[in-house]
Amino acid sequence: MSKTVQTAKKAMCVRYTPANIEAYTTAKSLFADKLVSEKNNWIRTKLETLNVIDSKIFWKNYKRTLTGQITESMGNLEENGILHTETKDKEDILFKTFFDGSHMSDANFDQSFGAEIEHTYDEIISTRPIHSHTSRHDNDFLNAEITLQEIESALVKQKNNAKSFDEDGLHPVIIKRFPAQALAVLHKIFNLCFSQGKWIWDTAMIVFTKKPGKPNYMKAGAYRPISLASYVGKLFEMVIEKRKKYRLRLCVDTTA
Repeated sequence: MSKTVQTAKKAMCVRYTPANIEAYTTAKSLFADKLVSEKNNWIRTKLETLNVIDSKIFWKNYKRTLTGQITESMGNLEENGILHTETKDKEDILFKTFFDGSHMSDANFDQSFGAEIEHTYDEIISTRPIHSHTSRHDNDFLNAEITLQEIESALVKQKNNAKSFDEDGLHPVIIKRFPAQALAVLHKIFNLCFSQGKWIWDTAMIVFTKKPGKPNYMKAGAYRPISLASYVGKLFEMVIEKRKKYRLRLCVDTTA
């Protein structure tokens, strides 16, 4: 072993001690926290002087420079004076803002409106079913097995101008081009759900779009949530909706 290597080895043994490792880890953590803090302060100061158009350009250039891609439409979010950069933190802020109902306990929430909604809901669930003079044949139609013709009719009426794919990676255009074998499977799934009273499309993908003209896109309220529900589930709804409309028309005709 050369003298140079021996000297380097001795120096490493002196420096690589538990105390030095702890000091290095602490310093690294402090530096990372300070770096995030200074970056957030710089971003906040920069955005305060920009209008909506310039703000969009800033975020576009910022993401291209630091990440090499600009696909994420949402920048950092501010909550209680703290700027959040991590995806998980931003998701938590968006959930609290739009989905956990905490706004109903705010002092400025219209409590009379909330009471009116609850009263209307209680009335709906307590209303007894209307017994009409429709025939047994009409009721049989309402509860009969879903036919392949009903699915094909709903497919014709389903709009195919949707801008996004759903959580299953499907689009109305794809469903409209299902071969006979796929439609047969869909037919079986619909009837199983219908006969057992099951709804299997209970999740949706949520995307957030910017509300136009907002001065600050670091606030969660500057975004609008859009739910991308299952297109297959929507097709099933169209089949049931057509039957219900037919049944309601009969109720109106018999009570008129």
